[in-house]
Amino acid sequence: MERYIQLCHNCRQRFDAQAPRLPLDTASYLRHWGQLNDSEAELCTNAIADLQKKISEYEAEISRLNNTLEKLKTGRKSLTSCMEKYKSLLSPVRSLPRDVLQGIFEFVCTSVSYDAFLSRDDLPLVSITPFYLSSICAYWREICLSSPMLWTSILAGVDNRGTSIPFLYVTKLFKQRSGARLLNLQMSVELGNVEKGFNHNDVQRRLHYAVNSPFYSPDTLNLRGVKRIGISSRTVPLWNVLRKDIYPEFPELEHLEFSGDVEFSGEHPIKVFEYAPKLRTLSLNAFRGTFFSLPSKQITTIYFANVLSFVYPSRLCSFPNATTATFDGCPDLLFGIAEILFQRLVLKDSLPAFHRAGSMPRLKALELVDIDCTMSSEFNDRMNTICALLKYVLKSPLTELALTTLTIGPPEMLSLLHAIPQLRRLSIVEQIEPCIGIISPQFIRQMGNL
Repeated sequence: MERYIQLCHNCRQRFDAQAPRLPLDTASYLRHWGQLNDSEAELCTNAIADLQKKISEYEAEISRLNNTLEKLKTGRKSLTSCMEKYKSLLSPVRSLPRDVLQGIFEFVCTSVSYDAFLSRDDLPLVSITPFYLSSICAYWREICLSSPMLWTSILAGVDNRGTSIPFLYVTKLFKQRSGARLLNLQMSVELGNVEKGFNHNDVQRRLHYAVNSPFYSPDTLNLRGVKRIGISSRTVPLWNVLRKDIYPEFPELEHLEFSGDVEFSGEHPIKVFEYAPKLRTLSLNAFRGTFFSLPSKQITTIYFANVLSFVYPSRLCSFPNATTATFDGCPDLLFGIAEILFQRLVLKDSLPAFHRAGSMPRLKALELVDIDCTMSSEFNDRMNTICALLKYVLKSPLTELALTTLTIGPPEMLSLLHAIPQLRRLSIVEQIEPCIGIISPQFIRQMGNL
């Protein structure tokens, strides 16, 4: 170790780092067990005192340098903040016309990811995007307050923190600033952990009130113009929360989404969305039942995700006019002997079981995503294999095929392509793992024969 540590390059100030003279070879003494004599003990005592004095000098110098370092960091932070302000003055966004800036704000506030919102650990009561934008500067605030479209999308987390007053207060702000033109309502309803000292029944009662208020309270929200509603709950039985004696009207509702492992009561179906003449899209995620009353015949697009077990043909009477369907993570899905009239079908994570006698006579577009085609099973007349899929769509007017990150061999892939002679559009996205690569020079040459 160097004797001197240079502290300042300008004044050449140095710190003497030399340790005191140590009279004893401590390593040798420690290796050999024994008791020190009086003179050796005195030398140890003096060495400890000298070392403690030098350590104190080190600590004093470190403390002084730490203070200096903190002052330097504070100064740097202040200058950085000042520099950022000057950069902001030159920012291209300041030169944007007002209508362009307003359009950007509207896009951000009306297309917030619901999944990203729910995945946050510090989940707020309501998505604060328009509040955040309006707090940047007076000019942005004026744009936000004069743009009703920014306040037409509510993403709300209703739990034991936000029951009653806070949630309703914020939603009233959205109502005022949107000009009563709410277009999108997404709610996550969870009971959560009730802290000690709180009455569980009282918290649950207030939670039910908070959920019901947007739908039934005339002075809270105007949902007659809403185009999209999503409700998520894993702990609260919604059929027991929503009222059954009043049925609001949703003349503009186009998209309805339920998610959460909550089983509805078949004896008391939800009828809150019974009047929705423009409803076209229904999304169900992780549901064990579909016991609610809907204008099902007008629904044209369905999305089922993480549904553990059901036979789709039994739902045909419920959604007879569905032309577009997505099944994501439905391993026990069964396509039976009936004709399924989808025109576009997306299968993610697993193949359904296909009955040998079934068909899709109107299917024009098929997309397979993240499916391990090497995993298959067969039971009686049902198979969830690529071969079974081929037979199922053999007579379909299929013209578009998208295969994304499948686990499949080149022979099976070629068989699939050969079975669709009228194919006009093909998309293949491979997985990253090289051991299961499909696209090769040989495969491309073989595709030339299609």
